[in-house]
Amino acid sequence: MTPARDDLSAMTPHFTKDSAYEREAHEFVCVLAQKAIELIGAEGGCAGIRRPEGLECLKYFRKGEALPLECCFPLGDGLPGWLILHKSSYLTNDAPSDPRIRREFYQTYGVRSVLSTPILDANGEVIAFFELHNRLNGSGFDDRDEQLMLLVSQLASFALQKALAYSRKVAVRRHEQDLRQSEERFRLLVEGVQDYSIFMLDPEGRVSSWNKGAELIKGYEASEIMGRHFSCFYPEEDIRSGKPQKELEVATRDGRMEDEGWRLRKDGSRFWANVLITAIRDDSGRLVGFAKVTRDTTEKMKAQALLQEANERLANEVRERTEAQQKLANSESALRQLSLHLLRTQEEERRRIGRDLHDSLGQYLSVLKMKLDSVADSSDMPRQDIRECASLAEECITEVRTMSYLLYPPMLEEKGLKSAIPWYLDGFTKRTGIKTSFEVSPDLPRPLRDVELALFRVLQESLINVHRHSGSPSADIRLLEKEGGLVLEIRDKGKGIPADLERSGQDSVGSLGVGLRGMKERMQHLGGKLELTSTSEGTRVTATVPIEQSSSGLAK
Repeated sequence: MTPARDDLSAMTPHFTKDSAYEREAHEFVCVLAQKAIELIGAEGGCAGIRRPEGLECLKYFRKGEALPLECCFPLGDGLPGWLILHKSSYLTNDAPSDPRIRREFYQTYGVRSVLSTPILDANGEVIAFFELHNRLNGSGFDDRDEQLMLLVSQLASFALQKALAYSRKVAVRRHEQDLRQSEERFRLLVEGVQDYSIFMLDPEGRVSSWNKGAELIKGYEASEIMGRHFSCFYPEEDIRSGKPQKELEVATRDGRMEDEGWRLRKDGSRFWANVLITAIRDDSGRLVGFAKVTRDTTEKMKAQALLQEANERLANEVRERTEAQQKLANSESALRQLSLHLLRTQEEERRRIGRDLHDSLGQYLSVLKMKLDSVADSSDMPRQDIRECASLAEECITEVRTMSYLLYPPMLEEKGLKSAIPWYLDGFTKRTGIKTSFEVSPDLPRPLRDVELALFRVLQESLINVHRHSGSPSADIRLLEKEGGLVLEIRDKGKGIPADLERSGQDSVGSLGVGLRGMKERMQHLGGKLELTSTSEGTRVTATVPIEQSSSGLAK
């Protein structure tokens, strides 16, 4: 049904569904249809009453039987819908070809002839209808039958209008009763609510109703507050600024107004309130007052304030810790830079001392030995004493040369790590008696100078620890490329790290002395790492530097 038809049906008379008078009216038109079937001599027919949605039929009568039908015809739909529009009777003796006739009638019941008559009220609107099908003698309906049915419909109209008027009256009374009951239930609900202050204001803002919750929250009894302006609930500063009147203006303009702020109780104490003011209008849109709902949220506000204070304290602590961590990180970075600077200074000092020992003191000792050899051949002094002095000078020369090479081996700078390691291992074995082996990848690229020096120092420090602590008879050294890194591995077969050092929780590298800790810092600076693993069968030190860091720009 279109909106226009909805409006039309709302303006026309109809029976209220499921009312006793509706059922009686329906039974009346059904009896009327049966009498008309007998009067005309028809095979069957149907009848229905007006509803808001159209003409409704509940039964179909045929040869003395009442069959269920249950269908409704909106405005303009089918023959009953045509009656609503045209408000006149309809006669056809060619039902199968008439589009207004329901197909079910002529397919199921063989309907050929139809005579349908509306029942009109005093204003000419359709309130019911009855419809006859097929004469028993096989002939069609004629004008005489139509005039007779119009007369019957006029007689039925009077009775149905009485029933319709009474049905309306009862419906209005029932609606008024339901409305009073609803208002009473709402009043009891509002008065029973104690957690919310719910009351009404007239258009000027004076209190016109009061509930138990308002009495508990604000402290006023109904007799004390009725008729007073609601601005008495506001602090003096809000009254001076005109806040109460502004809130009513906002509610009037927007339909509602919500606010939070301080409000006053009867005893002058303050509470933090959540306030909702809603404008109330009648059906014509005229403002008739305001509904005001107030909730005491003081505890919630205090809890939020405490939570905010705790969050601020936590944020300050986090900020302070972050700053402390940043300072610590800066200190660690500064210490690391200082450590690297000391290591570089140490290397430079080693190089200078080594060169001084070799170039200066070594030369002096060499000259001394030559002089002693010359004196031994020509002097009258005891030859044995002079030879002993020459031997001591030769040992000093050897020791000075060894010390200068250990401080900064010139072979490392001249020929690289692959040549310096075998030279160093040969001297280490002669000095300590510890056998060594060296394995190196033949196509390994030569690292940068800093990388070579760092790996050589790791080798020195590791073998010093093997000699001093492990008790191992041998040490195996490997220099290879592995998983994108340059790897130096030193493995012994000694007693491993002492159990008390492992239980102390020290860094495994730090437990073996300051030298390896410095090498660990140097490896990290080069983007690499230094690892130490130890068991009862021996200890392994592994230094790893990324290939791109170790050999950038150098030939193999």
